Amino acid sequence: MTSRPLAAVLVLGFAVAVGDFGFRTFNPSPTSEYMIEVDAQPYSLATEGEPKKHLYLRRTWRLTEPPEQAWIKLVGHDVIEVWVNGRRAGYSPPVGYGRTTGVVMDISPLMHAGENCIAIHAAQLVLDRPPAVVVEGEARFAAGEPSLLNADDEWKAADIYERRGPYWYESDFNDEHWAKVHVGDRVQWRAQIALPPRAIIQPRLSKWITTPGAESGAAVVAKTFDVAGQPREGWLRVITTGSERVALNGRLLTDVQADLGTQRTAIARELTFDVSPLLRRGENVVSIMSETSGEPPRVMADLEATTVDGERTYIATDATWKGSTGFATDWLTPDFDHERWTDCSAQFGYQGVVPRALGRELLSVDPPGAFWFIRAVVHAMWIVGSGLVAAAGAFAIAALMDRRRPPEGAASSALAFVALLPSTIAAATGVMMTWDLAWSAHDVYQRSWLAALWFLVPAQWLSLLLLSPANASVSRHSDGWQWSRRARWTAAAVGWLALGSLALWLRLRDLTAEPIHHDEVTVYAFTETVFTQGFPGGQVHPDIPFGYAATNELCYFFNALSELIFDDPLLVIRVPSVVWSMLTMAFLAYLGWKWFDGYVGVVAAVFFAVSPHMIGFADFGRYLAQVQFFSLLTMYCTYEAVRGTGKPHIGMMWAATVSFIAMYYSWEGAGMFGFGLALAVFFHRRRHLVPLLSSPHLYVASLVLVLSVIAQNAHRIMQQTQRLWYGEGISSLTIKPMWRYPFFQHDYFLINSSWTRDALLPMCALALAFVLAIGHRWRAPLRFALFCLVINAELMAAFLPVRTNRYACHLIGILMLITAAVAVAGAEALLNNLRYRRLPSAYRWYARFVAFGATAVVVALASGWTVRTAEMTQFANAAFDVKQLRIPDWDEPTEYLHDHLQEGDVVISIFPHTTNFNFAFDKVRKGDDTRTVDYWLQSRLIIQATIGDSTESPRDRRSGAIMIHNIDQVKKLFAENDRIWYCTMRMAQGKLNDGEVSQYLRQHMDVVSEDFATALMLRDKNHRPAPIRLEEDEAGQLASEYFLH
Repeated sequence: MTSRPLAAVLVLGFAVAVGDFGFRTFNPSPTSEYMIEVDAQPYSLATEGEPKKHLYLRRTWRLTEPPEQAWIKLVGHDVIEVWVNGRRAGYSPPVGYGRTTGVVMDISPLMHAGENCIAIHAAQLVLDRPPAVVVEGEARFAAGEPSLLNADDEWKAADIYERRGPYWYESDFNDEHWAKVHVGDRVQWRAQIALPPRAIIQPRLSKWITTPGAESGAAVVAKTFDVAGQPREGWLRVITTGSERVALNGRLLTDVQADLGTQRTAIARELTFDVSPLLRRGENVVSIMSETSGEPPRVMADLEATTVDGERTYIATDATWKGSTGFATDWLTPDFDHERWTDCSAQFGYQGVVPRALGRELLSVDPPGAFWFIRAVVHAMWIVGSGLVAAAGAFAIAALMDRRRPPEGAASSALAFVALLPSTIAAATGVMMTWDLAWSAHDVYQRSWLAALWFLVPAQWLSLLLLSPANASVSRHSDGWQWSRRARWTAAAVGWLALGSLALWLRLRDLTAEPIHHDEVTVYAFTETVFTQGFPGGQVHPDIPFGYAATNELCYFFNALSELIFDDPLLVIRVPSVVWSMLTMAFLAYLGWKWFDGYVGVVAAVFFAVSPHMIGFADFGRYLAQVQFFSLLTMYCTYEAVRGTGKPHIGMMWAATVSFIAMYYSWEGAGMFGFGLALAVFFHRRRHLVPLLSSPHLYVASLVLVLSVIAQNAHRIMQQTQRLWYGEGISSLTIKPMWRYPFFQHDYFLINSSWTRDALLPMCALALAFVLAIGHRWRAPLRFALFCLVINAELMAAFLPVRTNRYACHLIGILMLITAAVAVAGAEALLNNLRYRRLPSAYRWYARFVAFGATAVVVALASGWTVRTAEMTQFANAAFDVKQLRIPDWDEPTEYLHDHLQEGDVVISIFPHTTNFNFAFDKVRKGDDTRTVDYWLQSRLIIQATIGDSTESPRDRRSGAIMIHNIDQVKKLFAENDRIWYCTMRMAQGKLNDGEVSQYLRQHMDVVSEDFATALMLRDKNHRPAPIRLEEDEAGQLASEYFLH
């Protein structure tokens, strides 16, 4: 057999992927990961017109006694918060497109006799998916039927974060004006949680037990139980009145457990363990050691084990448990035939410990090293065994294929090993799925899937054997059917047209779905002045000097061309981004074809076309898409200028210079790209530097480039010094050695160079690219691209004090190109090692199908649409997700403000230039002039203000609004004015203002309108601060009760 390295790689990959899959199928993971499912009708808020982006739910009911056990299960989208009786009880992780989130919690300790309230907040994070929640739960009492929490007629809904004395989530809040919930159509939703749900939902059937003869000190209780099948999951709840140590099947659940051997107050607490990895088929034993002082140790516990077939085994402490006094030496593996083990005594009632008052802890199973060693040995045996079986089968099939091969036929036995690749990729895909919130390990690691992985291999072997005699006489070099040149060109044109149409549709469908961003407001303001001033600039207030744009200058000229066609501000600033995005995709395809081959161009273009991150860039009216195009163009022209060994290509050298200047004038943060570019040039020409360095054009072009950079920086400094700045902030940051700081992360911009939120596959491709750069035929362009990517990313991480995902925008296209080259090189290596051109026709088609299929799966996994490994946090970044809401939405608050604004009202805004834009766009007047914001609230000086020419008051540089910069000014403003409006944002409020200011605003203002990430607050003429209103309401209630007494 030929190509032994290929066979070894395929067998090793199969052994690791499928062997690991098999091990995890029969050995549950120690990491708690469960799916909760609901088949019910979700709650939402019925509204006229556009659905609201916030859903607030609450229900209250009076209890005559506290429940023995109460739990709630919530499933919905896109993020859920829960309050019980005014206390924040739980929070679900935010999820993206196509996923639902959920939470299950025990709320027994938060419930009490009297008035109770459960409040839920669900927020929208995905376009076209308003918030909705399915509510399930119940409260169980000492006597009587359980009370369900999901009574439709008891729930009320609203769309704003309201406070009328008490907050909306408190029991005393008056919700008479809230609407009844809208009950939607029945849905089937699933969500992932990090704890066994039945450990919360299952009623306690256990009793307190003690060991006969135990008075004070230590005692052990134990129980054996049978699991009828292969265990899939299990949990254990333990309550003791002292310190404890718990073991299952002779293995400690945690290596270190608090308080054992100490004398402390006997305070009962409930510990919950996920014991799935410690369960086994057949007989199991659970043992609990407890130690108390001054009283006999008491234990209450229950355990449930579930098999892969869904059968459950439940045990609870009762008189059938065995016990032993003292520190029994055999407590881990008790010998119940020994006389020291006797039947336990079961006790009835609370025994002084009320279940609802227990402290509860969910503990992770952390067995000692022996458990992990045995688990590792079993894991290795699965991998080695899978590899041996696969290798033996492949060698046997290869031998049969060699025997049936005619003397003149080409060697095809290596195809027997290629049959392992589909199962390998499928198993690896399954592993990635377990890191996605849409699936849990229980969904993936199933015996049926494992059988399918193994069955797929012999099915291919059988097909290869059946095809062998039929292809003995087929020509080596004929596929039996050839495309004409015209047909190939037609198919290519149709394919590219389809891909381009798909990319354009993905960018246009939600182009105006979100409102204008506060940064886009600035972009539009500069764009409007291009034709009036000849250069982007303007004067926002008579007291602030006229200023010109000092960054992204080139972008505004292209936007101005768009303004000749469109009137809508969103289209004026976003259509150019779409155009640049489409041009970048086309150029990326050309670059892949030019440097590598046509397949690399296709794969890179597909990545770019469907990437949610690139779609988000195209729908955002800033420099991102434009910088991407010019960075790729600069890299391409530079490489083409120094390609070869002789004199540089003069035209390409000057094209690279012009392109770099255009990139720098689009965003000066891309200037560090020049260092990686220069190193790439010198490394590429390291043996042929003389022709390059002897070219006078190199020095002239370099001088032009340096002068352009100096001119732009001089212009920026002049504009900044023209206006006096107040305070320190983001705009005054300069480069500094960031490795001196504890939060330094050298690979931050490399990870954020990914075109999806999951950087795992791009980082794997980057590592493989370094291997290919050693000796592959594409090593020269790969090395050049790697220098440009890695050097720039590491320099940015080392010196930029501000870290944000968009700063890596110009590197994403390069990483796409590298990843596409690696994917195609892998498929090409597979085919070349098979010498597929010499194979019979059917075998050739099989080899191509496997290679193409493997590449297609990699492209699909890396597209950002299929598997999203959100739980793999070390490779997560802040890239845009599918249909993600990205821009704070001021539409709803602005409409409310415009409808209720009165003469003499004062308007404060956290982003006054955005509010002013909305005033101007909607033609809101104040006398004869357009209404503007009166004050800008910012007490932390994150963004510098500017000092006016004639006043000492600091003003917002973007709008001219006077800045309020401390709590005293806020109080003075509230004392001097009756009606005050405040336009704020959820996240930005805490960044721009300190806690004292925020607390004062919460106490003296009410939220009157809310949208995605935005809120409008009002202090009215007759406004009473919330604490005063609450005190007056309580005083009035007391007076009424006294009068009626």
